[in-house]
Amino acid sequence: MERLIKEGKVRCIGVSNFSVSQLKRAQDALSSEEIVSNQVEYNLLNRKIEKDLLPYAKREKITIITYSPLAKGVLTGKYTPENIPKDFLRRFDVLFSSENLRRVNKMLEVLREIVERRGKSVSQIVLNWLIKEPTVVAIPGAKRPTHVKVNIGAVEWRLTDEEIKKIDDVLSSFKPEILKSYVSILFRLFRFW
Repeated sequence: MERLIKEGKVRCIGVSNFSVSQLKRAQDALSSEEIVSNQVEYNLLNRKIEKDLLPYAKREKITIITYSPLAKGVLTGKYTPENIPKDFLRRFDVLFSSENLRRVNKMLEVLREIVERRGKSVSQIVLNWLIKEPTVVAIPGAKRPTHVKVNIGAVEWRLTDEEIKKIDDVLSSFKPEILKSYVSILFRLFRFW
């Protein structure tokens, strides 16, 4: 990668799904360049990186590029226990079980209170919560031009500290149901085949 930078073929080095130990090993292998980004899954429902990866990235000035910032659409409020998506990607994801969609939608009620006051969408609140950290960049998916417009509305404003605390409080009580969800996925899998 350093050779490619010297040859002008790339400008910088980024990695994907690296843990802190992998980042350290990769950085140690470089002699003159730095790792500038790490692309990882990060959203309101998957906050594992907050324990060690996000603080390390902040200290080392490594940008976190989040994929699936809307948790495959779960955090848009579009899906309900009665409206479970049929596509392959979501059909076999535990977040899309009826029970977990019920739990997520209960959590989203708090976000909808902020939506009402702010005149923003649930997606915009979720994305803005992610980018509150200056070292975090979200890359939400967009199937339609309207999705792009909604996503753009997540920038150039900030949630208040009170709103962030309210979101964090409701997130701390969210626990996905795993066992029943896997059983549900198995039944869906058998019906799929």
